[in-house]
Amino acid sequence: MKYVLFIGLGVLIVVALALLLVGSLIGGLGGGSRRSDLTFGRQSEQIEGGPVIGTTASECNGPANARQYQALFAQAARTHLGDDQAMLLALIEQESGFNAKATNPKSTAAGMGQFTTDTARRYPEFVGGDDENGRVWPTGRVYERADTQTTPDDARFDPERSIFGAAHLLSRHLKIPAIGGDLYKAYFFGYHGGGNLKEKNPAAYEEGQRGATSLVNRYRRIRSQFC
Repeated sequence: MKYVLFIGLGVLIVVALALLLVGSLIGGLGGGSRRSDLTFGRQSEQIEGGPVIGTTASECNGPANARQYQALFAQAARTHLGDDQAMLLALIEQESGFNAKATNPKSTAAGMGQFTTDTARRYPEFVGGDDENGRVWPTGRVYERADTQTTPDDARFDPERSIFGAAHLLSRHLKIPAIGGDLYKAYFFGYHGGGNLKEKNPAAYEEGQRGATSLVNRYRRIRSQFC
């Protein structure tokens, strides 16, 4: 009888440990401590224990140096980001500081959205064509390297094209099933390659983490102050 009780107790302990292990694994799938809890297309979310109402186009004025483009941000966010202007404002602020003529001496990136030449040529906002949302963009030119002096007509220097292109690109990353609408993951994996760089290029991996964290912080600041 004693042996039966010991065996029964042992089975219960094993089952309990197994349940704890499964629970921890399921919890780990949520993205760990890096999860931003910012989700695309939702009207509410949980941040630090409380619900936060999602941004709407009519409520968001944006930082002072972005207000001349306010109508464009509103339209682009409505088209691609479920009206969440704060996501788009945070992205453009981080990439170019709202400078329509911004260039990057270390790459071919240019314009407010800092599109590289190769990426810009894949988006109708810059080269022309249907943007999958019913708008047909006129043909534009994307040079190998954009420069305000020698190639001022590069489509990336057009604020409207760049703002809509950035919203389009971000929305594509957010809609990837593995990203699940998470802003941190969308930037880290979509813009910086994420986990693919961890072993190959640790410095770039860490840069991506810093960039994604910075973007999430900008988003929260912009939404709390302006939207």
